Amino acid sequence: MSYRNLKADLTGLVAELNKYSDEVMADIDKQADRIANNAKKRLKETSPYREHKEGDSSKHYRDSWKKKKNKRKTRFGLSEGIQVLSASKPHLTHLLENGHRVVLPQGREFKKADAKRFVAAKKHIQPVQEEVNETFLAAVDEVLRRHGK
Repeated sequence: MSYRNLKADLTGLVAELNKYSDEVMADIDKQADRIANNAKKRLKETSPYREHKEGDSSKHYRDSWKKKKNKRKTRFGLSEGIQVLSASKPHLTHLLENGHRVVLPQGREFKKADAKRFVAAKKHIQPVQEEVNETFLAAVDEVLRRHGK
């Protein structure tokens, strides 16, 4: 086999590997998008809900969940990720997930008994995150098996 024939064979092999890689990444991206949509839906269903006072036009925490695609440069090239976040009320996620001390209304005097008051945690993000992690790994495994045949 001459050098030219070997070079042509390797070029064809590299092209096929790139095509395979692109197909696999496209399928993984579709699965990630589907899983992120499901996570957003589950968070909207399981997030704590409180009725607003009459005349208050602010959005509910439950309705604040959004899906955001992120791109960043890494040493391996451009990396994409999908993030599900509370867009309009990000400060509440930590407080609701982990619990917090009671905040007194403005103008009310602090009393010794108030120091012990604590709002219990309402775990609604962690179960969804664990489910997403398992689902995504299973989806990637299924995509690799499908393309491996």
